[in-house]
Amino acid sequence: MRAKPPTCTGCPAEHYGIGFVPPFVPPTVRWVVVGQGPGEQEVLFEESFYPQAPSGRMLRGWLAEAGIPEDQVSFGNVVWCWLPKTRINHELGKGSREPTAAEAEHCWRVHTKPWLEALPPTAPLLAVGAPAARKLLGLEPGASTENLTGITHYQEIPS
Repeated sequence: MRAKPPTCTGCPAEHYGIGFVPPFVPPTVRWVVVGQGPGEQEVLFEESFYPQAPSGRMLRGWLAEAGIPEDQVSFGNVVWCWLPKTRINHELGKGSREPTAAEAEHCWRVHTKPWLEALPPTAPLLAVGAPAARKLLGLEPGASTENLTGITHYQEIPS
């Protein structure tokens, strides 16, 4: 498991979040997938949307059905550490929790936004999950994303 870099110092999830999973950036990026954050398997294998994890298996199946080659997709997340549901007395709860607004904002500012700005501006971004959709669309934390499924938006990466 990869240790957190100094840029994680001061993050609200600094002592709660586990591991650190930077995005995959292939030599040729034609598509970008942004999720909520890595899960337990992604942290163990240091890979966003790890192919054997449930979300990775499902997403990669959709990409294959759409004819999108995985080697042209940059996979990453809004938050780069795993946020388990509970973490009491070193016992980890099953599953992940949604990042708080402060956690998402810190990681967005120091990790996610610089990653996205370094990618080709013509690469379409796919938001997987509400936290990713909120950050990519510049919506308020907790805003409903229920009516956004399957809708295409054209805009600049929010600050």
